Amino acid sequence: MRVIVLKVRRRENLEELAAVIRRGHTFDDDELGGWQMPKYAQPDDLAIWYAASPDQEYRAYGWVCGAK
Repeated sequence: MRVIVLKVRRRENLEELAAVIRRGHTFDDDELGGWQMPKYAQPDDLAIWYAASPDQEYRAYGWVCGAK
């Protein structure tokens, strides 16, 4: 298992991240969009998202569950 730390920049991206957290998953098949993991991510890796600025605050975490 790896820990993947992902920086989220810009207010609109933080708002989109909040929406996918409410939805419960980051990838959306219906819209062919969403938040994808880096190519090197493997199932069971832990992803952690944090806001870049101004607060550099933790926002969410989750496990990679598969590849598309």
